[in-house]
Amino acid sequence: MVRNDAAISYGGETVLVADDDPIVRDMLYNLLTEFGYSVILASNGQEAVDKYKQHGSTIHLVLSDIVMPNKDGVSVYKEIKEMQPDAVILLMSGYYDPKTFNIAEGMQVIPKPFSIDVLIRTIRSSLDKECNVYET
Repeated sequence: MVRNDAAISYGGETVLVADDDPIVRDMLYNLLTEFGYSVILASNGQEAVDKYKQHGSTIHLVLSDIVMPNKDGVSVYKEIKEMQPDAVILLMSGYYDPKTFNIAEGMQVIPKPFSIDVLIRTIRSSLDKECNVYET
């Protein structure tokens, strides 16, 4: 896969990655750390919520799969938003169907598979958009 790193902004923020597939989790960890992000990993939805409770003040973005054991990504989204309404959360899924997963307005979903550029740009855009809210 070819990347145009010069066109992609690097990050320094912390991302909580929740995915039950260890290969995907490891790939996301390696990719995000390569682009300068600190990464906290969770292997299921409940672990993601627990890690957010533990590290929420240092987490800038949550990247969560939708289909996971112990709690699906939509439930993770809702629980974290109850704790922190301005939390930045991106959902991802290879089985994306808004009706099946009860995707609500405002939830951003990245369909799998995605390119490195799409993922990194979406993360950067989501973080920058959230930061702009506080610049007034």
